[in-house]
Amino acid sequence: MSAPAWSHELGMDTDVKIYRASQREERERIARQAAEWLYVMKGDPGDEDREAFGAWIVASQVHLREFLIADMLERELSVGGLDGFDVDAVVAAARARDGGNVVRLDVAPIAPRPVAAHPRSPWWRRLGPRRLAAAAAAFVLVGLLVWRGGPVERPVAVEYSTSIGQKRTLALSDGSRIVLSPRSGIEVAFSGEARDIRLRYGEADFEVARDAARPFRVHAGESLIQAIGTRFSVNRLPSGTRVSVSHGVVKVSKQQTLPLGAERWLAALGERRAPKDSLRAPVRLSSGEAVRISGDGRTLARADAATEEVVSEAPATNARRLVFRDASLADIAEEFNRYNRQQIEVEGESAARQRYSGVFDATDPESFLQFVACCSSLKVTEAGGHTLIQERD
Repeated sequence: MSAPAWSHELGMDTDVKIYRASQREERERIARQAAEWLYVMKGDPGDEDREAFGAWIVASQVHLREFLIADMLERELSVGGLDGFDVDAVVAAARARDGGNVVRLDVAPIAPRPVAAHPRSPWWRRLGPRRLAAAAAAFVLVGLLVWRGGPVERPVAVEYSTSIGQKRTLALSDGSRIVLSPRSGIEVAFSGEARDIRLRYGEADFEVARDAARPFRVHAGESLIQAIGTRFSVNRLPSGTRVSVSHGVVKVSKQQTLPLGAERWLAALGERRAPKDSLRAPVRLSSGEAVRISGDGRTLARADAATEEVVSEAPATNARRLVFRDASLADIAEEFNRYNRQQIEVEGESAARQRYSGVFDATDPESFLQFVACCSSLKVTEAGGHTLIQERD
């Protein structure tokens, strides 16, 4: 691989002078590295190659972006196809179509050449960084022009919600079924490519109909849950998101913030590179398994569905029983608030982190509040139509 971006020069007076590469030189260096790594990973990489590639790719999102650009071009262009690629012609056509609102790219013209009958080597080995950047920019430009040139059909998101104490069952057009817990809200957006559900707040139970052509995805904060013909529940609480699987398999990952295609190459690093208590790699859950994900999506903890901290039997049944196993007071209050007009407010982080266990009627928070008032370091008071729990003075 090429030398680091920092170069060092020793003067006669033994002082070290450090020169920083320009942004342009740095981009060119990373583009060359990305092309070389693509050549290696497309071949027959060994364990050392995979380890080195993993270290390079996770060092910076810029590395991943340049690698994905190289990968995209390799897949979209035929061998030698770039030799006949005329960026000036694309820009000229774009200007004519867009009324002159296209800014000329700051790249040197690339004259078209006949395609060689027998290429000397893979095209990415012969790509200069300027031509790689030009081609990538042209692809983006063409994509934008297509989008601006005509309406793009986008799925319309339909909102559903429940009020305090209300449960609602939704039968979706694909045959899937959703049961919303009290005080919960979702958005449903189906298209020809995917079935997307956004759990904005609360809890929902999903029974998913199989459709291999359209993945069923639930977006919950920083988490993305993808199901494969299964039944599972997702619960958004103050401490994070709970995912529990009762049948089938789901995949839990962070929301996609990287370019499309990143997951395929990150998977090549192997699960051994991702800590078990993070979502740097997707987590697969089977029947009877559950996972708790922190609010920022950075950490997770596996658990059996039967021993989850907070279990509400209301979503999938007519029961109104809440089961708490060493659950935080903040989560317990949130669960009770979904069923009762009299809202519970927990004041202070120390109080919110206190943990309790027990089985309660969802519509009878008074029994729990009495326990807290008599058997803990917290005090319970009625204030302004709601119940306040806080540390004792």
